[in-house]
Amino acid sequence: MISHEARCIFVHQKKAAGTSVKRVFPDFELGSRNSSYLSDGLLSKEWNTAPEVREYFKFTIVRNPWDRFVSGWLYCKRSKHRPIKDVLRCLPQETISLRNVFLPDQSMAARRAHAVEFGSRWARNLSWALKGVSAQRRDWLGHDFVHIVRQQHSLIAHEDGRLAVDRILFYEELDQGLAALLDHLGLPRQEMPKTNMNKKRRDYRDYFDAEARELFEAAFGEDIAFFGYDFESGLRTRRWPWDDPEPARAEPAAAQS
Repeated sequence: MISHEARCIFVHQKKAAGTSVKRVFPDFELGSRNSSYLSDGLLSKEWNTAPEVREYFKFTIVRNPWDRFVSGWLYCKRSKHRPIKDVLRCLPQETISLRNVFLPDQSMAARRAHAVEFGSRWARNLSWALKGVSAQRRDWLGHDFVHIVRQQHSLIAHEDGRLAVDRILFYEELDQGLAALLDHLGLPRQEMPKTNMNKKRRDYRDYFDAEARELFEAAFGEDIAFFGYDFESGLRTRRWPWDDPEPARAEPAAAQS
């Protein structure tokens, strides 16, 4: 999202309160081009050419990787009825073809999920083609991939580890982080609206046994290491220049999914 009024760019990590945070900006309009412009950070096609990337304040929100995965898994229609270990063994793909449907060593539930997504994307791309949308402008990334699989550091960290954003807000400390951000941008503090709530969710730790943790850490180890999150405490060990001396203790994050 880009806000010209606040002169900032928000890199939107899926399932990390992004929709709620966008609504605090006075010039945000749901569905507008600005609401999604540059939202994928370093993965955005315009990131290296847009002058606002050099001129505007850039921030993102990052969430405990295990907690974010559970939120995405229970949100996506094609994954929420599959056991967590089945999803971890056969994760949604960035791009999908019929080959994914027939890959060996996957459950029938995983095959069905791939088949449904392949059909959905084929129909969507056909619709776009009939409307004259060029192939270069189409979103080729799978919906479930960006909500479940795409790692957060890939949007904001260069290969050498340098950050492409000026500040990271952390989901577990969002009220404090958002207040400090609004102060920095010269915007009035306000209560963040609650959206996409899932009141049935349990604490993320309840969903992971030893095998599920091993599968998860094999797939998402880069995110865990980069942000320094700890499974048991829910806290992060890596400190950043804008951090308070002690981060708030993580609470079960069922309020927003």
